[in-house]
Amino acid sequence: MENLSLFKRTYNRDDFTRGARALLALGLVFAVDWLADWQGELMPVLLGVIASALTETDDHWQGRLRAQLIAMSAFSALAWAVWASLPWPVLLMAVLALSAFSLTMLGALGERYRAITFGALVLFLYVALSAHTSRSHANISTPLLLTGAAWYGVVSVLWAAIWPQPPVRYRLSKLYILLGEYLRLKAQLLEPIREADLAERRMNLVLQNGRVVDALNAAKESLLSRIQSGPLPKWLQLAMQQYLAAQDIHERASSSHENYHVLSDAFFHSDALYRSQRVLILLGQQATQVAAVIQTQTPPKHQGATTRGLEDLHAAIQHIEVTDQVQRPLKALHALSDNLTATASVFASIFTLAPNEADHQLLDRQPATPQEAWARVRDQLNFSSPLFRHALRLSASLVAGFAVMQATHDPMGY
Repeated sequence: MENLSLFKRTYNRDDFTRGARALLALGLVFAVDWLADWQGELMPVLLGVIASALTETDDHWQGRLRAQLIAMSAFSALAWAVWASLPWPVLLMAVLALSAFSLTMLGALGERYRAITFGALVLFLYVALSAHTSRSHANISTPLLLTGAAWYGVVSVLWAAIWPQPPVRYRLSKLYILLGEYLRLKAQLLEPIREADLAERRMNLVLQNGRVVDALNAAKESLLSRIQSGPLPKWLQLAMQQYLAAQDIHERASSSHENYHVLSDAFFHSDALYRSQRVLILLGQQATQVAAVIQTQTPPKHQGATTRGLEDLHAAIQHIEVTDQVQRPLKALHALSDNLTATASVFASIFTLAPNEADHQLLDRQPATPQEAWARVRDQLNFSSPLFRHALRLSASLVAGFAVMQATHDPMGY
């Protein structure tokens, strides 16, 4: 059972599936090379496979097919541009700079286009290197480069069509692991110790919050890319519910009802904050367990410790209300208790598919029309945009490198 659980955990990892696809594509290329007794044809095909693999993003098979077609169009256009400008180094340098700038700016449209940009620039250098070494050899190697890129595209699309679930599970499990750590760090703020370094704890919490937000965005994009017209399969409905639950938990955990040092001073001689802290730690452990269940697809365990922890917390608050005569911020303590109780109820519903009446719509931030896509790129055409500055830096760096190569006649310049 442990070996099966380990296999499922590994199988759902994004880096494992990427490596498996690359191994399959490259292995079949080597097999054909061995059977056909190729001589100089192997290396260009391998380089094309690598360039295409660099353009791959998490997507539904239809989206991946669309991305591969865009990538092949960009590869073909750049290969033609290299051939057309190769006799004139200054023109080739201008094409390289313009390609780097324009392709980088396409990153404003999303992760898919950022990946295509990188792969296209790598293939540009492969083609230029091949043509620079031997123009006659490049007549053969350039089509082979494109063949290798197309072959990996076929493998990638078929893989996405046959196994659509592992990337979603990987991103959701990663999200819950980061969310569990966030809850643990949040619990440290509830510790009623006067000499505690709250500034450092808040900074650690802020940094972890950024990681959780990034994981939320990655999981959302993975889900959005798999939403097609028609009824959703049950696994995708459940995955969307798990994402929305993580979003709800994060929103509840990131809320603050009172300055924690005020609560610490007010309830310094009570165990109410320690009990609140214990519940939050248990919820963090529960998030980590949810991540393991999503990865291994094993039945979830009943969280009796969290339920008992909440009961003890409610009893502690009730005892304060009955026995204390001192004026304390009980309203804030009640709000904290209610928030923890509601968060625990969200955890309890993660693996139970909600009724269809629940709203499972997510906000899709991908451009819907060419006009919207151009508007996004146009909005980035200013020096205040990090993407614009990055495009300029990349173009300038490539131009500088190309100029050094031409000045030194370096045969390994590319």
